[in-house]
Amino acid sequence: MIVDTLRTRFERDGRGDDLREAIIIGRRAVSALPRNSRYRPGILNNLATALEMQSRFENRRADLDEAVDLHRQAVAATEDRHPDHPAFLWFLGGALQEG
Repeated sequence: MIVDTLRTRFERDGRGDDLREAIIIGRRAVSALPRNSRYRPGILNNLATALEMQSRFENRRADLDEAVDLHRQAVAATEDRHPDHPAFLWFLGGALQEG
């Protein structure tokens, strides 16, 4: 997904514009998907991860708070037996530790 590509490019090159674009695209993707889409949890998680990075890059607590909320939504939207559920819990735990 393009959000991951832009986020990775930000990690490599440190260009804040890449990260901001990743967040804009991620927000558009989340708003375009139906709540019951099987892709929604993964997109929520990717957006949350980009927001976590932005919170560190720009030292903005509001971005971290939003990331935690999105990680929680990803966990809630995934059944316990789903193979991605443990990963979404892990990402949520990491975001909570940053707070």
